[in-house]
Amino acid sequence: MTHDVAVHVHDPDPPQGTGCVCGKEKWGAQEWIRVKHLIGRGHDVASIALMIGRSREQVKGKIRWENMSAEKRQARRDRINARRNESGEYRSTPRPDKPTITHRAPPEALAERAMRLSAPQTLTGAFCGDPPIGFSALDRKLSGKAEEPYIDHSLAQLQRKPSLVPVPA
Repeated sequence: MTHDVAVHVHDPDPPQGTGCVCGKEKWGAQEWIRVKHLIGRGHDVASIALMIGRSREQVKGKIRWENMSAEKRQARRDRINARRNESGEYRSTPRPDKPTITHRAPPEALAERAMRLSAPQTLTGAFCGDPPIGFSALDRKLSGKAEEPYIDHSLAQLQRKPSLVPVPA
């Protein structure tokens, strides 16, 4: 009776761009081509698994999957997804360490939006995207509405920050 011991051996000559893939990583196309080549040269599953750095079960499962018809593959995917949906594996639950944040627009912004949408529009506004009558920067300036100062945050981060240490005079 032989006992299989899982030994992780890196392939000294992996195919270009694949490296050694361990764990339940996706199979790359080059990796599967290499497995088919090794099977064609007469290697058994255990030696192939050692050469490519995967377990025997992964290699056997991949061979089984690739030999399956498209209908059987789809049926298997459907069974797996149904089981996951029943068990709640796909169910989304909020994480306890992250508070849920809801973003709501302030009422002033909603009121301004309603005013902009109800304002009469000119042909150039409809075709070129000009602001509605009374909402251009010139209209606001002529009506005496104060503009909020624009803060360029990218430049504000580059400016020197005030120091708490008194500067000698």
